[in-house]
Amino acid sequence: MHPRGGLGSTAPPGSGVCRSSASAAGWYGKMTPIGLLLGLLCCVGPTLQVLVVTAGSQEHPRSSTEPVPATPVVHENSSGNKRQLKKMLEVVEKFSDTIKMEFGLDKCAAVHVRKGKVVEGAEVLELLNGEVIDSLEEGGSYKYLGMQQLLQINSNDVRKLVEKKVLARVRKNRSEFVEVIQEKNLAFGALDLASVDLVEFPLMSLEDRKQEWRGKELHGRFLRVLESQNVDKEWSTEWLRTSGIFGETEGFILSIQDEVISTRGYQRHVMHQDVSDRCRLCRVQNESIQHVCGGCSVLAPREYLERHNNVAKVVHQALAKNLKLQEEEQPYYRCKPPQVMEAGGVRLLWDSEMVTDRAVEANRPDIVVIDQRKKEGLIIDIAVPLDANVERTVVEKKRKYQPLAVELKEIYNLRKITVAPVVISTNGVVLKDWKKLMETLPLTTNHLKLMQKAAVLGTANIVRKTLAL
Repeated sequence: MHPRGGLGSTAPPGSGVCRSSASAAGWYGKMTPIGLLLGLLCCVGPTLQVLVVTAGSQEHPRSSTEPVPATPVVHENSSGNKRQLKKMLEVVEKFSDTIKMEFGLDKCAAVHVRKGKVVEGAEVLELLNGEVIDSLEEGGSYKYLGMQQLLQINSNDVRKLVEKKVLARVRKNRSEFVEVIQEKNLAFGALDLASVDLVEFPLMSLEDRKQEWRGKELHGRFLRVLESQNVDKEWSTEWLRTSGIFGETEGFILSIQDEVISTRGYQRHVMHQDVSDRCRLCRVQNESIQHVCGGCSVLAPREYLERHNNVAKVVHQALAKNLKLQEEEQPYYRCKPPQVMEAGGVRLLWDSEMVTDRAVEANRPDIVVIDQRKKEGLIIDIAVPLDANVERTVVEKKRKYQPLAVELKEIYNLRKITVAPVVISTNGVVLKDWKKLMETLPLTTNHLKLMQKAAVLGTANIVRKTLAL
């Protein structure tokens, strides 16, 4: 639960917002003190969690019959569907009546979302007493983590607000603040701090912050991987700049990278809670975030395979279009590649077992291209390993499929055949030769970004599903 602010165009600052997301439809409502209680009845999937309310309300005698207003509080609420959310509202309504708290419908609103888009004119939410929660008026917004937004952050408004607040907090001791800036060799481009009275507050240079991050044994692992000699730091973080992922999902992925997800291993060894650290699925290994992302035997046959296939589909679609086996590329999450595509002396194989004269152990790569016109071939295998295993996986893939390459070259009388491993980590980490894939395969920078997006979104989906069990 997180305290947040008020609703943009339909309510004064300080109103509450309750947000629900579902596969078919979601809603956003803004409410008064009872928003706190509704937030405490949050659920992930169908399981409710009821906690004791201490903040955001006022004391009043048990004998009183008058409703007592309290400080508006905003909370996020996730439910399986709209019907379930309505039941939760009814529970909160009954509970608030019992303890004599105000429901405050005059400051409530709802936004209906279907497949990531706001649905205009959707039906209102009706409570037990017949009162309704109206829809948020067109063009409205709500405040989430202190930022006005509606599904995504309004960057211009946030930038203006940040500038206003920063300048408001640095009005004293201007000279001392300037000395700190000069000493640390810091620069401010967006704000002209030299023209205002400034107040001293502690600053750290970027390098100092990185050093502090790097020194953390657990949370600094990802930074240490990024700074490895053969890792492409810029491309490994490209998804942050161009993927268009919602802010909530982006933050969740960053939490996975920093390994601050509340797995059973984290609860036992970091939070020192009295719980078992065994994986809730395989019951064998310690349930760390790395185990959930890429080491659980129960998740391997389905969840890991789906993430792997989504990355592979991007490559398959690009090859099929380049070889003129299909006209347009489809989104990877809708694509169902056929096992064989063939035309004009070119054959594109998907997840097919290759028949050879001599027995070859690794004879089923993800994608194989046999081009009889150019007498060339491609063996492509995709992998989504943990961050620390990227370099080793690239070498293993090349070694693993080299015997198959020799066999196929002889069988099809090819001039050359190339083994091209496509390896991207569960957190999007890639090596410095990542862009060289565009020389070997008919890929564009957009394809590389799509593969990275498919990998990190797949990881986020796996972690969410696992922790919800």
